[in-house]
Amino acid sequence: MNISSQLYNKKTLSSDILLCTNSYLFFVYTAFVTILYNTYIFNNSLSHAALSVSTVVVLNIGVFSAVTLFSKFSYVIFPVINIACAAAQYFYCTFNIPLRYKSISWVLEASEAEITSYISTKFMLFLFAGALLGVVHAYLARPLLQAPYGRRARVVLCLLLLSIGIYQFNAAIFKAFNQNQLTATISMSKCAPTSVIKGLQMYVKEENKSRKLNSLPQADTLSSTLLFPQNEKPVIVFIIGESTRADHLSLNGYPRTTTPRLEITNGLINFGTAQSFATSTRVSLVGMLTNATRSSRTPTVGSFVSFFKKHGYRTYFYSLQNKLGRSGHLTDTLISMSDTVVYHKGQDPYLLSLLKDTVALTAENKLILLHTTGSHFSYNKNYTEEFRFFMPDQYENEDHKTDITPFINAYDNTVRKVDWMIAETIDLLKNTNAVVIYTSDHGESLGENGVMFHGGTSPEQSQVPFMIWLSDTYRKKHPEITTALHAVPANTVSHDNLFHTIISLGGISSPVIEPSLNLAHTK
Repeated sequence: MNISSQLYNKKTLSSDILLCTNSYLFFVYTAFVTILYNTYIFNNSLSHAALSVSTVVVLNIGVFSAVTLFSKFSYVIFPVINIACAAAQYFYCTFNIPLRYKSISWVLEASEAEITSYISTKFMLFLFAGALLGVVHAYLARPLLQAPYGRRARVVLCLLLLSIGIYQFNAAIFKAFNQNQLTATISMSKCAPTSVIKGLQMYVKEENKSRKLNSLPQADTLSSTLLFPQNEKPVIVFIIGESTRADHLSLNGYPRTTTPRLEITNGLINFGTAQSFATSTRVSLVGMLTNATRSSRTPTVGSFVSFFKKHGYRTYFYSLQNKLGRSGHLTDTLISMSDTVVYHKGQDPYLLSLLKDTVALTAENKLILLHTTGSHFSYNKNYTEEFRFFMPDQYENEDHKTDITPFINAYDNTVRKVDWMIAETIDLLKNTNAVVIYTSDHGESLGENGVMFHGGTSPEQSQVPFMIWLSDTYRKKHPEITTALHAVPANTVSHDNLFHTIISLGGISSPVIEPSLNLAHTK
């Protein structure tokens, strides 16, 4: 007799109801942890919160019941899920950061330094509480776990179908009555623990998509021409910033003196506030290295690095960040085509020592990418003593809700370090034929509306500095490019311009360069 027919057997139905009755503490406890892990729901009105909570609780009874189908492994799965939910709740309560695909991708690809910067006593207490709640959850699931597997599977299947059915029905009702806030609140991508599952699902999907893009056309298969004489190819240095927002540069009008050296640098063309391709590094790098744009996010051409290699430039990529991506992520492929690739742990000044050694090899004919740590959290651990200008700059991670000042001070100190990094690079190259480009991968939230860090949708997270410096030699050789760059209105550029402009600054012409996106375009 199959399961469907057994469901209608009175004896079977009676035993299944008894099993559910014996599991009532498990269901009540599931409702309890659901509320603990989804406190964002209570930002709504009381009536909306009640509807949302009841809907999410019903859904999670089915989800957590399904865990028992893994038998003995359930004793591990319950604590793991609860720890993940507790960690997500910590970030939401502390930094107003919800668990999303971007959060999961960051956790999976963050460096050791990035991860440890978020560890605090309170965070560890959240993890411990999650583990404890998970152990209790597994203990209360014993009536289901100890039932014969066939009976357990039958009950869980019914619970899962019933919970999903009620969830979908409520979601449809909310949508039909244009209750958009309610619909968003109960989204599986937002509520825990389904948000973890949806996030992992999206991560796998995006990774698979990125692998398909690894075969993008490179310069050797595309038409391009070198316009500069072979002996006049410049040194081009592209400094990739990290988490530095445009409005914290005194160069852009910020009241604090955060960029004292850049403000007196000759040959610097400042484009003010630019729009980033994305608000996370792993995504932004795609837009910064390829012809992908904010409106057309899938690139059709590989990295601009390949164009420089094709025309005889020696290419270098030096990074203080973690190697992005696992198993051939697109960003890794775009970077690894450089002739020399170095990943290192340390502070930004180390990149300057690598740059000095590289420039000393020969005077010109190089493309050098420097991927800095810039203004990444934890801010006060991201600079050395010489950059401690604004104080106090010491804090605990959770202090920003009561006093944001030390965070701002520390962040502004990182901007002074960025100022030093760019200025030192320029000083190193000022007597050569050279170009320096700087922009940040994304901006940063610093407590606006209770939000911290990046990876979200707050406007300050996509507002970045953008500047280009031309040496005297380069300007004299290419006055028309200098004029074109000076003619660009302030606050009108974005990462969309990088691919086309950098190739053009290297004296390379190609049909793939769009004049409307090329800041150095000459008529």
